[in-house]
Amino acid sequence: AIRLPLECLMVETDAPYLAPVPHRGKGNVPAYVASTLHFLANLRAERLGEDPERVIGKIRENSLAFLRSKDNIIPQAPA
Repeated sequence: AIRLPLECLMVETDAPYLAPVPHRGKGNVPAYVASTLHFLANLRAERLGEDPERVIGKIRENSLAFLRSKDNIIPQAPA
């Protein structure tokens, strides 16, 4: 997470049995992605001196760009 450029990062909740702290021991659910995002933002702030709010904003931007991309693997909903 600290070796990759910020422009390449997204977060997800694909691991059903590896919930982030402070939810360890519970099943993982999509709502916990916020904990992962904040952990990642704080890690990059501590190790790289990046502003956590900028990290959160950029990861959100990356995710939205991926979901809008015509080349992603997620089918588009009908209009």
